[in-house]
Amino acid sequence: GMDLTIEGQGDVRLNDRTPPLAFPGDVPVMARLVDGPIRDLNVMTRRERFLHTVEALALDGERDVAVEGGTALLFCREGHAEVNGAVLGRFDTLVSGPATLHLSGQGRFCLVLLQEI
Repeated sequence: GMDLTIEGQGDVRLNDRTPPLAFPGDVPVMARLVDGPIRDLNVMTRRERFLHTVEALALDGERDVAVEGGTALLFCREGHAEVNGAVLGRFDTLVSGPATLHLSGQGRFCLVLLQEI
């Protein structure tokens, strides 16, 4: 994991089970590894041009995800899934416009939704 000290938010410990954490990218942040190397996913957008959300998804079977506008990025953290005919493995990313994503498989994913303002 990783310990973060974020100006205005204090200290936070992140690990592979921590939900996504939002904080402004223009504030001072200090990071310390807890126990060895990690992989960290960051999503940064220009706040005057885009809105974004990051959601952790666990999949064990089938699930539909509606993308109602903008752009979706589905990142496979671990496991695998078939998504509307495409196969995602660990560290693969699917990019989609508005659609219903039908997921089938097992794993942990991050769903990033980008919306232009």
